[in-house]
Amino acid sequence: MIKSIYLLRSNGEILYSKNFIEQEYEENLLIGFFNSVVNFSREALKSVVDFIDLGRESKAILELKPEEEIFGAIICSAKDNNSLVKKILKDILQGFIDEFSPNYNLESRKNKDKVDEIFKRTMKGKGRYSILIRFIISWVLLIPLGGLLVFVNIWASEVFIFTGEISSFGLERLITQTIPQIIIVLFLESVVLFGIPNFISGYVILHIKYSFINTLIYLILILLAITLSVRPILIYPILSFLPFVVISSLGGAYLGNEYGKTKRLS
Repeated sequence: MIKSIYLLRSNGEILYSKNFIEQEYEENLLIGFFNSVVNFSREALKSVVDFIDLGRESKAILELKPEEEIFGAIICSAKDNNSLVKKILKDILQGFIDEFSPNYNLESRKNKDKVDEIFKRTMKGKGRYSILIRFIISWVLLIPLGGLLVFVNIWASEVFIFTGEISSFGLERLITQTIPQIIIVLFLESVVLFGIPNFISGYVILHIKYSFINTLIYLILILLAITLSVRPILIYPILSFLPFVVISSLGGAYLGNEYGKTKRLS
């Protein structure tokens, strides 16, 4: 979540600033701090410090445009992905430069509104809905996807397991070919039936705790759906692979959540 944004000249003059939360920061202190960090890092370290931990679950991301003698700063949630926030700031600065360089005259209300539009355009698709909306969206996707995967699972089992061919296999072939094939199928089933849907859930919800709650609900619903299906016996292979099913589910949710952080703000 972006809490505030500042666009400044290299001498510390504020060109544009906007606060997005009720808590207001002491602007003069912040500007002086940002300017000092930029100048010190540029002179002493020969590079710009682009990340500052501000405490209280906040951090600052800095981006310098030395050729234009301006820089930008965003204060955001400590959970937000640094690379994503930095890209957002870069795009805002570039849009700002394209629109107002070289004079950067923002005295009129119309020009300030243009900066607001640059910000809104850059943020499109990178924000987030409330946790309730994200939870609903996740289940709008999970219910039909889970139903389809259960259907495919039953169909595949009919083709590969319940065809009656296994009974004609000799013991050697059963041990050396059939059982390993069944293990591979169960492995793939765990990934496809549980890993992929939970990856999608984690990506949509973008909250690790609620992603894991979704994982538990989804697992229970899938087991219930298979139990009530025309082949309830298929519940036993899944239960025999339950540890891997749980790993696939939680791993998918975690990876989806981490990937989502690189695309949207938390």
